[in-house]
Amino acid sequence: MTKTLAKKIVEREKNNTAYFDESMTRDQMYAMLRERMRFGIAETEVIIASLIIAGAKFKD
Repeated sequence: MTKTLAKKIVEREKNNTAYFDESMTRDQMYAMLRERMRFGIAETEVIIASLIIAGAKFKD
């Protein structure tokens, strides 16, 4: 997948997620990735940071 296509997908689908409407906290996202999905610490941090760069809004 190219970066251009990835950006188009994010723009098209982001409003269909819980990451761009402040319906979950960063801590909830972290727990979901680490505990439920079993991602490692580095992977979890990169995913969350990437979402924030893409415009994700986590509630306080």
